[in-house]
Amino acid sequence: MRFSISLLFLLGSVVSASAEFSVTNKTPSSLPHVLSCGVLSLWPPEREDDPINVISIVFGFDDNDKFTNLTVSHNSVFGRRIDRTDQYANDYLTQIPNKLEVIWRGSLKKKTSIKMTGRVWNEARNGRWYYSEIIEDGSNTNMKMLAGCRDVGTGD
Repeated sequence: MRFSISLLFLLGSVVSASAEFSVTNKTPSSLPHVLSCGVLSLWPPEREDDPINVISIVFGFDDNDKFTNLTVSHNSVFGRRIDRTDQYANDYLTQIPNKLEVIWRGSLKKKTSIKMTGRVWNEARNGRWYYSEIIEDGSNTNMKMLAGCRDVGTGD
């Protein structure tokens, strides 16, 4: 009888202890202000002696907190900074309705047949942010990159 009571008490303790845990990677309800990203995969592999190690994405908002613009900067190991707006003319930028997803497309200023498409999104199943870039010249894909991102603040 004592064993049964002890077992019931122990089971009751375990159940209440497990109730203290909660989901830690919740899906955000709005776009972030600043993301810091690291490359997860790159094709073809980078062959530079000063590779990109951080991609910064800054979201712009108007006074009503409506998304208005996006700045994407690649920062290299040795301090070089490459702003996509310096390289690419803006063809379009859009937030997908009712989603935490933004897509931009630009034409390379030096050779307008080369197009880059960037996409930033929140993966609902795990709450993580991702950023991808694809460079195409006509029907040829020249580069594909995927980065994992984290929200690093408000941008103030």
